[in-house]
Amino acid sequence: MSTRGQGRVFQQKGSPYWYVAYYAHGQEKREPACHVRTGKKLEAATERNRHEAERFLKHRLGEIAAEQHGGRAFIGPEQARVKVDTLLDGVERDLKRRDKWDAKIESVVKIVRERFGTWRAVDITSEIVGKYIDALREEGYSNATINRRTQILAQAFKLSIRNKQLSEAPYIAKLSEVGNARQGFFETADFEAVIPHLPEYLRDFSRFGFLTYSGSWPWLFTSQLADCMVDQRWRACRRSLL
Repeated sequence: MSTRGQGRVFQQKGSPYWYVAYYAHGQEKREPACHVRTGKKLEAATERNRHEAERFLKHRLGEIAAEQHGGRAFIGPEQARVKVDTLLDGVERDLKRRDKWDAKIESVVKIVRERFGTWRAVDITSEIVGKYIDALREEGYSNATINRRTQILAQAFKLSIRNKQLSEAPYIAKLSEVGNARQGFFETADFEAVIPHLPEYLRDFSRFGFLTYSGSWPWLFTSQLADCMVDQRWRACRRSLL
């Protein structure tokens, strides 16, 4: 019989695969045994697969020992299954609970979800996020817009650690926004100051564009707003913003 520190290999009733059991962070973990190199689950039909299962168990115990000596945090089977979608759901619940959820944040979360939602959280590394940032900059996005997206991701990881869903998070850099203001674009406060001076029929349309395109709306409404600029109230409002 194996001791608690050694773990064990066993067959689970009704399953054709070998399983391993071991203790990590004071709790017993059970999971299907997999080939260390290929990750393929091991069927219990052959003695050779039992040896491979024992090898997988030793690999797991080695990861636990490495963490105890200052190495990488151990990633158990529960953490390995967590998707970024789940983390973003947690952010949404947290912000709604604190009355900080709004349409602008919802739009940002949707964008991040479309990009990373199906990823396993443990596969998101600092390098992956760095490449995402580089790609957005090449597409012409401002540092401020990029920060809104990456910081939502960072917040999701921070919350997951607090809730004990994950044990570690990737480093996500925050870009400098000094001197990074975009020309020809409105921030939220400026946009809301303009809205009362627009014709009624353009207000909802403008809000939709502003939320959908994260502030990059002037090019979308050029022809419509050109008509409005003959209105003296619009001229006065525009001067006050310059």
